[in-house]
Amino acid sequence: MPASAYGIRTANNLDMNTSEGEFSYRPQDDPSFASRLADFDATKHLSVAGYADEAKTMQSNGYRVGVIEETPSTWVFYCMQSKGFCKFRMGYERY
Repeated sequence: MPASAYGIRTANNLDMNTSEGEFSYRPQDDPSFASRLADFDATKHLSVAGYADEAKTMQSNGYRVGVIEETPSTWVFYCMQSKGFCKFRMGYERY
């Protein structure tokens, strides 16, 4: 998350090893944060492949979709730079 993140909300499902939430941040911090996000690819990021339809919907609503992969976890971020707002989800690859 950007250093200026505030209003952080998160919900975790420990049985399913998932997390989701949202936060706001200063829009001028977006380039630094965005540079750490890779493009979302449902075929590559299997732990979050079920988010592919959601990702398409969010993109059509003006959100940039990016991921941070920290094996075995993959974090998907839906960000709206102009508003300084992101939603996120985390999936866990089970081996």
